[in-house]
Amino acid sequence: MISAARIRTGLRPVLPLAGFLIGMVIAAGQARAQQEILIAFAEEQAFDFSPPTFAERAVLVSIDSSLLLRAEPGLIFQIQIDENDFATLEVEEVSSYLNGDRMLSAHGASATTNFSLVLTIGQQNLFGHLIANELNLQVYAVGDAVSGAGAYIGWIYSPGQLAGGPGGLQNDYIIIEQETGTTVEKPAPLIKSTLPLQLAAGSSSSSTDTSNVSTAGIDPDNFRITQTFSRNPVIAGNNVEVRVSLENISTQQHQQLYVEFYFVLENSSLLQAPVQCTQQLSLSLQQVLYCDIGDFAAGEIKNFSFELATSAASKPMIISTPIIGNLRLDSIINVVDDVRVDSDSDGISDFNEALAGTDSGDPASVDLSNTVIDVMAFYTVGAQALFPYGVETRINQLISVANQIYADSDVKISLRPVFHGLLDYNDVDDMDTALNHLINKTDPAFADVDTLRASYGADLVMLFRPLEIVASRCGLAPVGGFNTAGDFSAETERDYAYSHIAIDCPADIAVVHELGHNMGLTHSHFEDGSGGTFNFSTGYGVDSQFVTVMAYPAAFNTDNRLAQFSNPRLDCLGFVCGVDANAEFGADAALSLNLVRHQIANYTAVTVPDLPTTAVATFSGESTTATIAIAASRDDGLSYSEIITTSDEVDIVANIEVDDRHVGSDGSFHVLVALRNSDLYQIDETGALTVWDGSLSSLYAASGTHQLREQELFSIVNGYRFDEALVGQDLLIYVAYKLPGVGDLVYTANPLVLQIR
Repeated sequence: MISAARIRTGLRPVLPLAGFLIGMVIAAGQARAQQEILIAFAEEQAFDFSPPTFAERAVLVSIDSSLLLRAEPGLIFQIQIDENDFATLEVEEVSSYLNGDRMLSAHGASATTNFSLVLTIGQQNLFGHLIANELNLQVYAVGDAVSGAGAYIGWIYSPGQLAGGPGGLQNDYIIIEQETGTTVEKPAPLIKSTLPLQLAAGSSSSSTDTSNVSTAGIDPDNFRITQTFSRNPVIAGNNVEVRVSLENISTQQHQQLYVEFYFVLENSSLLQAPVQCTQQLSLSLQQVLYCDIGDFAAGEIKNFSFELATSAASKPMIISTPIIGNLRLDSIINVVDDVRVDSDSDGISDFNEALAGTDSGDPASVDLSNTVIDVMAFYTVGAQALFPYGVETRINQLISVANQIYADSDVKISLRPVFHGLLDYNDVDDMDTALNHLINKTDPAFADVDTLRASYGADLVMLFRPLEIVASRCGLAPVGGFNTAGDFSAETERDYAYSHIAIDCPADIAVVHELGHNMGLTHSHFEDGSGGTFNFSTGYGVDSQFVTVMAYPAAFNTDNRLAQFSNPRLDCLGFVCGVDANAEFGADAALSLNLVRHQIANYTAVTVPDLPTTAVATFSGESTTATIAIAASRDDGLSYSEIITTSDEVDIVANIEVDDRHVGSDGSFHVLVALRNSDLYQIDETGALTVWDGSLSSLYAASGTHQLREQELFSIVNGYRFDEALVGQDLLIYVAYKLPGVGDLVYTANPLVLQIR
């Protein structure tokens, strides 16, 4: 581990870009004097702040706090990549998370290099993800409150590898529908049979069987049943052929055997079957397909098939269970809706247009906006200890990276974190055990997860704990909708939409990778032998060149994982970035995600609203572009109310989008309150109330003066209970920010009015 004390002024700090960028002509780099520098190499610092555990070739850097405050789309800045070289980037997006963290994304290009930067900025720390072509770098820095340097000070570094190889994302998914050997239990079939499967004691004869046959001696040691299907999954309304192979694997002869197929006719219709097969009722009054299969010589094999018609009633699956004596085989045919057909060719399938509420027959009726998927993040004490200056900001950075990868891959998904929460769960159990506990709620720490998930409207749930170094992997998640052709409508899909992620994974693509599994993706055909929800729902790689975000680099003899999903319509280092979805080994994760995103976003109803904005005015009378939102909540931000009781624990929060002209200027925040028809009081930093005389000079700040950011989120009261003496009163609350250098005040023209009952 490199400590700050080992960095000395005068040494030439060479980033991992060296040898790749040295001598490269940086576009606009010659105009450095006209551009502001956001990230620059720093001198030795007095405070002790070491690089992350897996950081390699770390370089100490300083990040301009004032420039971050003023950042907006269109701002051009530079970052230092070597002693004399700078890269020029332009801000493309600035946004905020619900907890107040800010996200900034920027891009730039030279003749030979494309640069991409994603930053997530918290009050006390900052995280970054920098890409230069195939090279990936990360940034971790702490703010002035920690460093005392008047800027963010930290490290830019190349992420190292786990012992298991590049990325540490192998062996990190579970297929729920198949026997996996994991501790996560398989869900019970959604189709309920008429009665439980029942066989007569000592015999497997049906109620209509009159011949003298005995199958009591048939078992897995002397007989084999194989069952395959002409298609799986099958679109509801289509037919499917069930192909059966029966083999006597013993040296004995079996006589007068028969087989009964349970469950298969309970939600499908028999179209055709061999003459020796008839539809009958079993002893338990279940519809079965009964087939005489006769005598079997030692080693003999017999094959036959029957055909079924499916319907909407067949969803989500048909279970076919042939039984001979003590031998039983359970197989599943997934019956799904067609999520791909697009009647009006507007780019959104009919299935998804129904979810979006648009007309699938009218190409002008279409919603091409991003789908917002709400996510919930839990973390443990161990995870919190790894990032003491803001574990939530670390989580939000992993989400920021995910959203950038979606954008760069032409995937119309935006993740929105609606909840961060500390859980009293251990950091000792392995990932498999922890994920099992989380999914099945078999540890007390997860007792309230279902309630919280419903309350905050989380579609996907993540658990963050420290890395399992011995396991050489960064996450674990079930593959959603496996082999369902993109149909995630089965109730079990939402029930298994969980993931376990190592918060300190060297690869900051861990969130987008594990959630990719939740959304139906596997690694690659080469690694897994199949796709995920579709056959093409998988990653891609070119040997010795690169892999996309879902694939495992070592499988393709490379260390180079690109922050991009497979997409044959895009370029990856001069190669096609995937394989057409209709090809035998299709690889188009971007298409797959775009086809399933609407369903994932509908797992749980949206419950977390945006703050309501109100009219804004200025003390000077000048116009302003600032907006101020203020609201009171009685349920931790799940809803906002203007009627409050004395038994409520009330949170009052405000969000200010600062006027563009004021960003970066010194400013202070002010809160003024009054009962209707009474004096106006101001709240100072201690919470004390003082009558305001209406002059700017007599205003007391509710928070200290600092450089104004583009967006400011702050809490006025948290968990406050109003006194009984206020019952029947209306409380008026104004919010403002003051500019001492300008001599102006920006304030809410209309107050938030709380009726106290």
